[in-house]
Amino acid sequence: MFLRRYPRRKNGKTHSYGALVESYRTGRGSRQRVVAYLGKSKRGEHSGWAQLGRKLSGREEIPRATVAAILCMARLCEPSSELHIEESWYPRTALDDLLDVPAETVYTDRLYGAMDVPVLAGGRGVRGPSRAALAAAREAAVASHLETQHAVERRCGNATSS
Repeated sequence: MFLRRYPRRKNGKTHSYGALVESYRTGRGSRQRVVAYLGKSKRGEHSGWAQLGRKLSGREEIPRATVAAILCMARLCEPSSELHIEESWYPRTALDDLLDVPAETVYTDRLYGAMDVPVLAGGRGVRGPSRAALAAAREAAVASHLETQHAVERRCGNATSS
């Protein structure tokens, strides 16, 4: 479930109405239906309705730093996929008590989302480098490593002839 805002223009003014919407699947694909109309929302009220929607759907906010900590601990203890973390690893740990994050709130979308935008100390999100830039940096790092490895092998007299 999620909240959707419906803007309407009437007499030159824009009015905003809210609705609680749920997604469901049919044989013809995904569909959405309005569960409840929430009425007209005033300026600044929309964020309150969004918070309510997250709580109703069981998807309340968990700080990115906490989700990042869960991901790091999972990688260190039992390297696996985000799906495995959700279905198997996290429920077996005591992290729900230690971090006060219930197991049902740790799901793959949240785990993937935590990796999308890194968070700076000031709390502002930043965009990371492009995939092409990352690939170029990775390629340069591999080339540098191989050069260093060949230089060490030549010095030690272990170079293989090609």
